Amino acid sequence: MIKKITLFTMVLLFCFKSAFADPINKKTALLVANKWINKNQQKNAKSAQENVASIKEVYYENSLVYYLINFNSGGFVIVSADDATKPILGYSDKGTFDTSLNTPQMKGLLNAYKSFVYESAKAQKVNRKKVTKSAWNKILNPSKNKSQKRTTTIAPFMDDILYTQSSGFERFCPSDNDGQAIVGCVATAMSQVMRYWEFPSTGRGQTSYNHRKYGNLSVNFEEQTYDWSNMSKTRADNENAKLSYHAGVAVKMNYGTSANGGSGAYTSNALSALKRNFKYNSGASMVYRYRYSDQEWNTLIKEQLNEKRPVLYSGRSKNLQDPNAGGAGHLFALDGYDTTDQGDFFHINWGWAGRSNGYFYLTEMVTHGGKYNWIDNNAVMLNLYPTNLAPVFKSEPITFIDIDKPYQYEITTIDENKKDIIKISLKNAPSWLNLTLKNNVYTLEGTPSNANSGEAKITLEATDGTNTTTQIFTITVGKNKSYCESKGNRIKYEWIDLVSFGDLTNTTGANGGYADFTNQVATITAGSTNDLTISAAFSGSSYKEYFSVWIDYNQNGSFEDNERVVNTSTTNNTNIVTSIKVPGDVKLGSTRMRVSMKYKYTQTPCESFDDGEVEDYTVNIVQTSARKSNKNTASNSVLIDLQLYPNPTSKTLNIRTDKVLKNAHYKIIDANGKTVDENSFSPSINIENLKTGVYFIKMFDKNIKYSKSFIKSRE
Repeated sequence: MIKKITLFTMVLLFCFKSAFADPINKKTALLVANKWINKNQQKNAKSAQENVASIKEVYYENSLVYYLINFNSGGFVIVSADDATKPILGYSDKGTFDTSLNTPQMKGLLNAYKSFVYESAKAQKVNRKKVTKSAWNKILNPSKNKSQKRTTTIAPFMDDILYTQSSGFERFCPSDNDGQAIVGCVATAMSQVMRYWEFPSTGRGQTSYNHRKYGNLSVNFEEQTYDWSNMSKTRADNENAKLSYHAGVAVKMNYGTSANGGSGAYTSNALSALKRNFKYNSGASMVYRYRYSDQEWNTLIKEQLNEKRPVLYSGRSKNLQDPNAGGAGHLFALDGYDTTDQGDFFHINWGWAGRSNGYFYLTEMVTHGGKYNWIDNNAVMLNLYPTNLAPVFKSEPITFIDIDKPYQYEITTIDENKKDIIKISLKNAPSWLNLTLKNNVYTLEGTPSNANSGEAKITLEATDGTNTTTQIFTITVGKNKSYCESKGNRIKYEWIDLVSFGDLTNTTGANGGYADFTNQVATITAGSTNDLTISAAFSGSSYKEYFSVWIDYNQNGSFEDNERVVNTSTTNNTNIVTSIKVPGDVKLGSTRMRVSMKYKYTQTPCESFDDGEVEDYTVNIVQTSARKSNKNTASNSVLIDLQLYPNPTSKTLNIRTDKVLKNAHYKIIDANGKTVDENSFSPSINIENLKTGVYFIKMFDKNIKYSKSFIKSRE
């Protein structure tokens, strides 16, 4: 009886063993890994063994399922422990696979690999064995079989962006006594994609929600700017930390500390937030794995990567088709792929500061006896790129030139899409003008003759290949007009101290009764309304001063009654601000503006008087740039950095800009996007009442915005 039981047990064991495919021992796994990482270049066994930094055996249901091998020279390979699957599950030619990472994303992928190998071995399907046998032989026996091929088709184009959820990137996330909440994988993935595109420069809309632990979290994206030129790709700074936090608020992140499970959000919210708050392509979409075959799925992704478009990959450990499935969601970026005879391997940027980035399988991971498929439960975001905004002309043209004098207008444009290539063309111009391109700078240049005297209408067009912007202006060729004279004969007691109009700001002292400032130009747009600011200065006591300002709108060389735009008086040195409405049908080009200040009485444009001063300026009237875009429009504001010092500071913030700002105002905004202080410009601002932390100051002056971050420190 005992013999019969033993024999029966042996038969059962034999049958159970034969139900599994052939396991791969450690020696074979090392051989496969070395051949793969070295692309089948011959290395002796000793040198190959010495190059191995570590080998980790990974088990599932008490069965060895794969080996994780790191190399001293850099790189790693994940090798299946059973020949029922293809040999290579993942790899990288550089870096290491950090097994200490205890994140949901990594757990999900590695558990999928475990189940995949285990279930494949358990199933022991004949057809599958035929497929995988060839794959193993191409690596192990290259002399008998066609050697393995591995070609990097699209090299990782985001591999230099090494953001993560902590390490300083979380500095603006909410905190309490439990500590600082982390960024969350959804916000990190979004931030990495936006850093790649360097878009947008400003946000759109506002998002506000009430967090159960941290209270109201809100960001007004309209007031936010993102300074890509000062945003690191690798280390945490105020700019990328701000971006990470804003991405989190945009998806209504359920913030938490690492110890309390971390921060989470619905991955589908990332797509809508990128389109809604960050102005990404409105046609971007999320498609689901279960609708496609393996080949179709890989093709969808490769089409995006071929265009150098990052693909955000969403994975779940349960079935997406089942609304009650539950399970953790993960979001990471695909940014390249290798084509091999083992299949397509896609490069994953996990968002862990570069750790464990590498190439991985995205297909054939059946788990739980076919009930679930880790990859079938996934989705990708396609066509995720910036809305194609039209370029904007930043430079203002010269609109007057003397006969036989060389004309030169250096053209500059800005485009919120940093990767766009801008081309400029001359659509309408006289024959004496030519558009040249030297050292990537477009210049309109030429020398007019006497035969070219008069006015010429110029049309320039800037295009990014999809959208266009036009700049239209008039150049007047001829001698400068002769204007009447006017001056104050005595400036001992009072003089003009400030004139600010459009983009012109001029602060002066006494100038002998008359000052020719026609080399200073105020550029204004036809049909626009602009503030003109003037002020008086006194050597002692103040007096009653009358101000008049004329603009020669019809450019006929005289100041007419209907061209007087200011007629007022003052008895002190405070700024006088007048809103000037420029006629919509005004003659374009350069013309004269006269500012006159006279003691005690009103003045005419062409008189000499006892006490006071007269100053002449140039006003350049231009037409609004026309932007043609099928997608969206953007502000024409130019963003310029401030110089802030000291920074950090506990009491006073000093401000320096590249030009005088006397008609500007500022806003101080906290990390939540809330405006905490707002006032007219001052070169020194008292911040003692602010709480310690990081803030953003924005300065507004006409069409120019200045933006910078600073830190309020403890005393």
